[in-house]
Amino acid sequence: MLDAEPIGQFAHRDVPVRRRAVVHRCEGAERLADPAFRSRLKDKLGIDMFESAITNHRTDLLIDLDRLRDASQLLGTLTVSALLYDAHSGQGDEIAAPQTLTELRTQRNETAAAAT
Repeated sequence: MLDAEPIGQFAHRDVPVRRRAVVHRCEGAERLADPAFRSRLKDKLGIDMFESAITNHRTDLLIDLDRLRDASQLLGTLTVSALLYDAHSGQGDEIAAPQTLTELRTQRNETAAAAT
């Protein structure tokens, strides 16, 4: 998830130290959306992991970027991006191009101002 270095076709890019990608893999976390699996986890561990479930890779990546953008403790100079890597094909799909959190926060504020 957070702080994952680009992999696959993105590994050859020059990635500055401050740039990180949110990477969702096509395996694992989406099982947390399965009600039977979640029920077994809740019975055995006493916790519901639904909030960690990946239900739509692209949408969930964008939600993760929103969470980073809204985390006021993170510096605005932090550059984030999102890519979806398919472990089976070895291909990556850039979901969101690199932007600083300041840029994302400015876009959010401009969108909110335009809506009022």
